[in-house]
Amino acid sequence: MTRLCVFRVEGTTDKTFAETVIRPLIEARYERIIVSEMSRVEKDVRKKLIYEFERFSSTVVILVDGNGRPCITASKNHARQAFGGYPVDDLVVVVESEIESYYLAGLSAEGAQQVSVTVSDKTSSVSKENLRKLMKCEHATPFLPLLYTLLEYFDVRLARQRNRSFDYLCTRLGI
Repeated sequence: MTRLCVFRVEGTTDKTFAETVIRPLIEARYERIIVSEMSRVEKDVRKKLIYEFERFSSTVVILVDGNGRPCITASKNHARQAFGGYPVDDLVVVVESEIESYYLAGLSAEGAQQVSVTVSDKTSSVSKENLRKLMKCEHATPFLPLLYTLLEYFDVRLARQRNRSFDYLCTRLGI
């Protein structure tokens, strides 16, 4: 059993997804799993932490949104800058659009009916704004509670079929 898995994510919705979906799928293989938001840690500290985690043969995954960048390389370059130039390319998993595409990808038929949403066979390009529109959610409405509702109906098998970057993440983690 590997001692430690470190999951670095960009924000609150990413952390919620990692804690709620990913952690239960991998916890049997690790003594400890850390999920933390990169935005809450200074760039120099991020770099030192990643170096230390790698030094102790920890599994490190940095989950970043594509956010409209032209390619995966551009997203990995963005991540490298966020870690003070530290070579993190092999640690990065790029969500093709935004993490919200993962939430929608795993929504079961029952869940889709419950929240009155139609789910496409391919969700890789879904952004937070697209998901808000699908769910008829006004910007003043708190979004995180709606995402928790989607997670209640989350099906990993469906998510892997509907979202290629989620499938890649699962493959990378041995799920």
